[in-house]
Amino acid sequence: MLEIPSIGVSMPIVGVPQSADGWDVTWLGNSAGYLAGSAFPIWAGNTVITGHVWDAYNQPGIFSELKTLSYGDQVQIQAWGLTYTYEVRESKLITVKNVDAAFESSDYDWLTLVTCEFYNPFTGDYLFRRAVRAVLVSVK
Repeated sequence: MLEIPSIGVSMPIVGVPQSADGWDVTWLGNSAGYLAGSAFPIWAGNTVITGHVWDAYNQPGIFSELKTLSYGDQVQIQAWGLTYTYEVRESKLITVKNVDAAFESSDYDWLTLVTCEFYNPFTGDYLFRRAVRAVLVSVK
């Protein structure tokens, strides 16, 4: 489970396989998607988890308030009877062409939360991705 107390988010984490075309996240609904190719959640490295900013029913998605997170806000992963607590260290916009920036590698346990931002109604696409990076600070 992924929990972000400051924005009232609690949802299951599901795996999203990677194909030659990237990741198909259209089916995620109200789940958070761990993107294959990044570090497995709670393992050392950079785990990338995505969620919708707007859902298929024209309602705010689970990551609609992701852009409000700031330095020190906590993000938790509940797994195997333990709580892994991460603290936000940065929130930034990245271009669609530079989405690899969300996959920065690390020797430490980092969590990067990614969602879409700035919808362009003329193209039907989002212009940017919001990337919120958090580092592991405790395991209980």
